[in-house]
Amino acid sequence: MPSINVRGLLPATERVEAEEVTALPPPSAEQVDRIIKLRTGGQAKIYICLRNSDDSYAWIQMAVSE
Repeated sequence: MPSINVRGLLPATERVEAEEVTALPPPSAEQVDRIIKLRTGGQAKIYICLRNSDDSYAWIQMAVSE
């Protein structure tokens, strides 16, 4: 799986596959900028790990399937 740097732009022709998991790992400095697809049942949600202004870390939901 290619590494994703969300601060830069990817070429329009490049396909990026998010790692699919059944549970989010704890948010941390090691997870920053990582994009994950969380699948529960038939629904998929896309998350990215970001650092908050107070230096804590959180998974932020970016998208959800119908």
